[in-house]
Amino acid sequence: MKSILFTLLFTIKLSFCFSQIDKTYYNESLEKCDKEKSTYFRTVTKLEDKFLVIYSFTNTNSYKSTEICTSVDPIIKNGICTYYDHAGFKTCEGTFTDNKKSGRWVTRVENGKDSTVEDFLSDGNVKATQTANTSRISSSSRVYSFVEKMPKFTGGDDVMNKYFSSQFVMSNIDLKKNIHGKVFIEFVVDDHGSIS
Repeated sequence: MKSILFTLLFTIKLSFCFSQIDKTYYNESLEKCDKEKSTYFRTVTKLEDKFLVIYSFTNTNSYKSTEICTSVDPIIKNGICTYYDHAGFKTCEGTFTDNKKSGRWVTRVENGKDSTVEDFLSDGNVKATQTANTSRISSSSRVYSFVEKMPKFTGGDDVMNKYFSSQFVMSNIDLKKNIHGKVFIEFVVDDHGSIS
């Protein structure tokens, strides 16, 4: 009997620790409302010292955004945040530090047809902006994030990664300062396998 009680209490404690702790409904203006009048709903899950806050579209349950926060009331974003459109495509992704954009942010328009990459300083101001306009592709072509048969790099992913690594060169100053980070590469493969 004691082992059954212990197992039951342990299971309840685990369920409580890892369970969703909040579900709230919002209208189009992100004001709290009843479920029937809602456009979005928010779920909050505790992750060690942070919270995973997910806003979803009420009618489809697909994500509107995923945000890593250190506070929920008020919302204080401190981590990676990703935003989506109604079709479920990523529209924007980056990092917040104390509710300010920081580091690299990528914004996609028209399902990735036009993208903007912005680098932010720690104070939230833009350091640099780069726009990748892929609309030079013929208007009869559409840009898709996923297709039935995805293109493959000749030789596979390992060869592709080695190729990109070999093309990236760091200055001696950066190497001496032990500077490191992520490199984001975005490109479009057309119907014939050409890269743009």
